[in-house]
Amino acid sequence: MGALLAVSTTVPNVAPPDVRQLRRLWRGQVIVALAAVALVAPFGVAVLASVALGAATCVLATRLFSKSVFVSYRAQRPDEILRRFYGAEAARLLVMPAVLAAALALLDALNPLALLGAFFIVQTLPALFATRSPARAPAQKS
Repeated sequence: MGALLAVSTTVPNVAPPDVRQLRRLWRGQVIVALAAVALVAPFGVAVLASVALGAATCVLATRLFSKSVFVSYRAQRPDEILRRFYGAEAARLLVMPAVLAAALALLDALNPLALLGAFFIVQTLPALFATRSPARAPAQKS
């Protein structure tokens, strides 16, 4: 678990608001993943392993996707980032189901509902909050 927290959140050449949004997403996914694992710990090793594997798959897939898309990002080349975005998303859509299917096929004790549920929760919940802009303080009247 310490390895998940030690993940670097630096993305070179990305505009500062985008870096902050990516960092919020990554931190949010790690926090939700750790919370999910902690919440299911009392339900046994099979559920714990399933949730941990589903959550870790999501966090690592998002990390790899964002690193491959936003590395050396240049706003002057929108066609390049679009190509990288679709390429990374296609790779992610092929690799993630393969990893999850292999885990379900090879590890007998996994709970499919817990595995896919953790993946879904870690994927969607932090994204809802990472895209929100921080609340602004009300303007002072002079």
